[in-house]
Amino acid sequence: MKRAFSRKNLWEMTPSGLKGVFGRALSAVPLPWLLGKQYRYWNRFLEDAQWWDSEQCRAYQFKRLKDIITLAYESTEFYRESFNKVGFEPGDFKELENLSGLPMIDKATIRENLDRMLTVSPEEVGIDYVTTSGTTGNPLPFYMDSSRHGVEFAHLSLSWKRVGYRPGSLMVVVRGTPLRLDRTGTHHRYDPLLRHHIFSSFHLTAEEMYKCVAHMHAVRPEFLHAYPSSAYILCRFMSVEGLEFPKSLKAILFESETMYEYQKEFMQNHFPVKLFSSYGHTEKLIAAAQCESLSFYHVWPTYGYCEILAADGKPVDVGCRGEMIGTGFINRVVPF
Repeated sequence: MKRAFSRKNLWEMTPSGLKGVFGRALSAVPLPWLLGKQYRYWNRFLEDAQWWDSEQCRAYQFKRLKDIITLAYESTEFYRESFNKVGFEPGDFKELENLSGLPMIDKATIRENLDRMLTVSPEEVGIDYVTTSGTTGNPLPFYMDSSRHGVEFAHLSLSWKRVGYRPGSLMVVVRGTPLRLDRTGTHHRYDPLLRHHIFSSFHLTAEEMYKCVAHMHAVRPEFLHAYPSSAYILCRFMSVEGLEFPKSLKAILFESETMYEYQKEFMQNHFPVKLFSSYGHTEKLIAAAQCESLSFYHVWPTYGYCEILAADGKPVDVGCRGEMIGTGFINRVVPF
């Protein structure tokens, strides 16, 4: 599997023993500097952009859509043929509503046409070969620019800021990371760069959950980052066993799965801690985060263009259900 020569990839491939050594040496450097120039730029930009009014959002999204449409048309066989079939050229895109004239794609389209959707050679420096998790079907393989990491984490960390997060906040993570046993016999490892204590969501046995809760009381994290299903299993176990979260915990951060109402109600009723959800996916088309005051989500207009469409392809009325359709701004290797 092709991986780019990037900060994130190099850190992930570093053996855990060396991570400890490097982590101690790098602990004096502010995390935003370690995360790179791309992250710092986007973090500054989004601090202002999150307060834009609707006209500023529409102007920015028009510019980014025009750019990605032009790139796709001029640099790929697939999109040039696809646009020509419906009589569309980039010059025809004069307002956001013109996007409805373009054909939509799905995962089957990408599987059948990936080589013809590339804007550059996949062997170029700085390109990762990635796959989706496959939770909604078969994993989907495609290519992305490795610089996406800084853009994505800037959106995510600024979303978390709504409940008190700052880069470097101590965090316990219970997600799908495959982990080996540590010296205590627990599926756990520590990332000294991000200050993440990581536990395996694949090993939520009573013994491992006891150790996880005891570890949280020892290190006193500010946040728990977990799949909704993992957090629900952990919280039910803690409720039965009469265990509590440490008072240092400000919020539980959720991603990557649907949060069901019964899970949310149980956690809210049994533990006095803020629940905060974000929405995103591997394809990097739409990013959204819960409002800090309400249960609704704010969609980031700087990440991609999100539409809620009815079965006939037209926008739904406010309050009606529809399908989320995304056009991404981040992936310039395979535009979606």
